Amino acid sequence: MIGQKNIEHARRGFFSGALVFAAFFAAALMSALASCASVSSQREAQSQEGGEFLQEKEAARETAEQLVSDEFFEPERFEEILPGFSAATFKTSKPKCALYVNGEYHGLTPLRVAGLVSGRYAVQIKREGYKTVNITIQVKDGISDFYYIEMETAQDPAAGSDFTQEQNQEAREP
Repeated sequence: MIGQKNIEHARRGFFSGALVFAAFFAAALMSALASCASVSSQREAQSQEGGEFLQEKEAARETAEQLVSDEFFEPERFEEILPGFSAATFKTSKPKCALYVNGEYHGLTPLRVAGLVSGRYAVQIKREGYKTVNITIQVKDGISDFYYIEMETAQDPAAGSDFTQEQNQEAREP
C-alpha cells in the first residue's frame, strides 16, 4: 500500500507541475504577443514620424549647403551699433512674408531680428503665391544691416492662380 500511495502522489505532483508549467508558458506567450503588437504600433508611428524627420533633415541639409556658399546677399544699408550686438532688419516688396533664419521661424516681414552673433546665416522668405527666396547673409559684430527683398509671383494672377481676395487687393496696390 505504501508503494501505491507514493505512485499516486507522484502522479498528482507531475500533473500539477505540468499545469504550472502550462500556465507559465501561456503567460509568457501572451506577453510575447503583446510585446510584438506594441513593437508593431511603435514602428508604424516611427514610419509616420520618419517622413517628417526626413523633411526636416532635407531642410537642414539645404541650410547647411547655403551657409557654405561664398556668396552673400548684400544689405541695402547698415549702421553701427554697440559692440557685442548685431541685428538684421528685413523688408519685403510684399508684407507679411514668413521669415526663417537657419530654419527657425522668426515672424512676418517687415521684421528686425536682434541678438545675432557674428557669422553666416541662411535666410528663407516665404509667402503663398510667391517664389521662396533663399539668401545667405554675413552678420558682423556691432552692425545692424537692413535688407530689402523683392518678392516674385509664382504664377501670373491673370492665369487663374489660387490667390485670396486680400492677396489680389495687395497685388493691385502700388
